[in-house]
Amino acid sequence: MSAVPPSQSTLSDPHSPGLRRLIVPSVFVLLCFGLLFYRRPSPAPQHVYWDLKGAIFGTTYLVKLRAPAKGPSQQALHQRLHKALEAVDWAMSTYKKQSELSRFNASTSTDAIKVSEALFKVVAAAQKVSRLSQGAFDITVGPVVNIWGFGPHKTIKPPEAAVISAARARVGYQKLVIDAKARTLRKSIPSLYLDLSAIAKGYAVDVLAENLESIGILDYMAEIGGEVRTRGINAQGKVWRIGVERPTDGMDQQVQSVVPLRDAAMATSGNYRNYIMVDGRRVSHLIDARTASPVSHNLASVSVIYADCMMADALATALYVLGPEEGLKLAKAHQWAVLYLVPKGKGFARLASPAFETLLQQTQQP
Repeated sequence: MSAVPPSQSTLSDPHSPGLRRLIVPSVFVLLCFGLLFYRRPSPAPQHVYWDLKGAIFGTTYLVKLRAPAKGPSQQALHQRLHKALEAVDWAMSTYKKQSELSRFNASTSTDAIKVSEALFKVVAAAQKVSRLSQGAFDITVGPVVNIWGFGPHKTIKPPEAAVISAARARVGYQKLVIDAKARTLRKSIPSLYLDLSAIAKGYAVDVLAENLESIGILDYMAEIGGEVRTRGINAQGKVWRIGVERPTDGMDQQVQSVVPLRDAAMATSGNYRNYIMVDGRRVSHLIDARTASPVSHNLASVSVIYADCMMADALATALYVLGPEEGLKLAKAHQWAVLYLVPKGKGFARLASPAFETLLQQTQQP
């Protein structure tokens, strides 16, 4: 019988010194590799999710967003957004005596006055809604709002007829002349007074959205005092779902229905929080400029979905003042997405425009 060659014998014998010399270094290398693999740092996150909260305009704001991890810090972004909101407040507040709007209101000049781009944009949009609603929405209604106790000086005493008549003489959106080319506003009567509270908050939401998008943040939900604008998806990778509040007298918030809101804004107007009681009767803070009196119908709320929040905010007020019958007729004519909640028994009847129903069907699709 011939002998097995030494080299072949060495490789096939597990007890041979040569095989042990190969196995030991290999095992050591594998152990080192495994140790390094498990100790290596986890990949850096590509995105971060933040909730930014604060107070402005006598209410609160909330911004939920997904930002690139290598973008600005949370603190820097929050400061930027809050500063942008403060700029809106200093342009359009009727509570700050030195705001741009307050200085315009205090002036008795009937000459054209050049205003900031932001203020002109909001006033021009308000005038558009006034024309569309034939005066149901009117930013000159401030004197009437004030005498009814819903302005800077609160009161619960209803005004006398002579006081209402005097205030009404100062109201009328036609008394304000705007010049887009020159970016000026002009009063046709010295005592004209503008109140942007029914549109400025929606504009401020748009300001938040524009600031976020300008730095590449395309997944967010921005909300100020219930007015909302969204884009992209939420932290769960789904379309944003926004609740329509159930009108209640208490401070606890209840959801009447949920609206999937994709790349759009929604604003709601109602009389269930801000009102005064006169002789046991609830008087709404929403004033009909055409009559110089609070609205008299029993509508609970109206919600409007629109591309931007400034228009959604103004339209919600206009359509509330008009009421469900006139309001839905106007909404259908312009294909606005509108939802009315009307008291019925112990609950509410839901009256929606065709555009609202269509939008719901589209946003619910995957």
